[in-house]
Amino acid sequence: MAKAKVLLVDDDPDFVEIGRTALESNGEYEVVTAFSADEALEKARLERPDAVVVDMALDRPDSGLEVVRCLRSEGRDVPVMLLTANSSYSRLYDQVDGLGVRRMVRKPVEPRQFVSLVGRLMHPAFYELEPMGYEI
Repeated sequence: MAKAKVLLVDDDPDFVEIGRTALESNGEYEVVTAFSADEALEKARLERPDAVVVDMALDRPDSGLEVVRCLRSEGRDVPVMLLTANSSYSRLYDQVDGLGVRRMVRKPVEPRQFVSLVGRLMHPAFYELEPMGYEI
């Protein structure tokens, strides 16, 4: 069975390495990483991921949303999980409305929970509908 390809985008190399290691050790995922909005878009075009996990604030405050907007404008209907350390949730909801962001998750997040959240992103029908503690 082929592994699902996840594009993990964050400007924090430690978070990317921990997330990549956690997902790959699960055995179900192949992880492609990017550290900026431009790199994320380039890798999304080349790698055609099955899901995208992107931090809200990369090289610019809302550059994660810019990545999602560009993916949608290119017709990519890939499931997206948005990561954020921002505590202004109402502002986030207004910004992501209509972008097809499937999950919003508060950082920091433990590796085991991160794997579960990506599973929920990839297979929502197999998981409970109520949000986990990390989800916004």
